[in-house]
Amino acid sequence: MDQQSLLEILDSVRVEPQDQEDIRAFRDKLANYLSPERKSYEREWQGLGYRIVVLAERTGRRYHWLLLDELIPALTQWEEGLGYRPDIYTMQEHKLKGSTILTETQPYIPLALRQTDPLEIGEVKRARELKAFTEVRTEYFLLESEIADAQRDIILITLEPLSEEGNTISDPRPVGPDLQVIKGFEYAPHFPYLRNGQGV
Repeated sequence: MDQQSLLEILDSVRVEPQDQEDIRAFRDKLANYLSPERKSYEREWQGLGYRIVVLAERTGRRYHWLLLDELIPALTQWEEGLGYRPDIYTMQEHKLKGSTILTETQPYIPLALRQTDPLEIGEVKRARELKAFTEVRTEYFLLESEIADAQRDIILITLEPLSEEGNTISDPRPVGPDLQVIKGFEYAPHFPYLRNGQGV
């Protein structure tokens, strides 16, 4: 399954006149997502799946639900072929994104390694290397004022490498627009599961 084949699935759908604009806009998003020029960290496991669901719910037309049965599995196959995998984030990373789960005994191990049928650690390592960064809330980092203003509410963090036991080797670090770790940052007091014990 390649980029063109995925676009052809969408192009094969017979579209009602009143839905052509929605489908055209979605096709543009799909083409952009599949572009070889798109950075690996800008893709997410099943990153377009929710857009298809929204499209289907908005119009209520049967052919959109057919897309759910055909396009999402095809996208999943394509993403798997690139090395993307689901559930590669740790609970620490999920809390940085805004998860409200209160307690966690293994906050540094990706969820994919803790499932009933866990993925191989090599798969998860590869997927995290491919993704490299993810977006979280800026509030968990103390940054110089001009940097904080530029980042606003959301900031990229590093997806840290995993040890052989599957734990991240260190706490995630904030990344600037140049994709370099921001110098001089500190962790906020409420940073979740901070390794020096000061976080929450």
